[in-house]
Amino acid sequence: IKILVNDIVQASIEIYETMKREKMPIPSKFHYTFNLRDVSKVFIGLTQCDRKFVREPEHIVRLWTHETMRVYHDRLISADDRDWFYEEMVRLVNCHFRIRWEKNEIFKDNLIHFTDLMTIQEEERFYEDQPELNKILKTLEDFQDDYNEGNSSKLG
Repeated sequence: IKILVNDIVQASIEIYETMKREKMPIPSKFHYTFNLRDVSKVFIGLTQCDRKFVREPEHIVRLWTHETMRVYHDRLISADDRDWFYEEMVRLVNCHFRIRWEKNEIFKDNLIHFTDLMTIQEEERFYEDQPELNKILKTLEDFQDDYNEGNSSKLG
């Protein structure tokens, strides 16, 4: 994983600069403002994962992709902007990490979801890749059911 540190830094700076240059705020997208705080949010997200869950280079690249999407992609409001972002992420991964990803392979078929909901041990949560969305949804439904059992104001 250590050998990828420089690549992670370079790719993080490059996506920030690209977002700032290509996705300028306009009246319908006034929230498209990006600053260095966004870069720090990516790195804060990277530090949330325990080293036992990030053992291979592809794991850290998936984590970096997830955090980058959380910071930048989640703000994008149009399908064209989101599709542009997917293309940009694939380009960055292929360039900086020398991993051959295809857009549909990662952003449609093999979705990246890091969460700490699935692994709770002795009141400690572990932030890890959870590729099965159905398991995440089931866990959230279980949490909702537990909440609804103990509270008079129910969650729908």
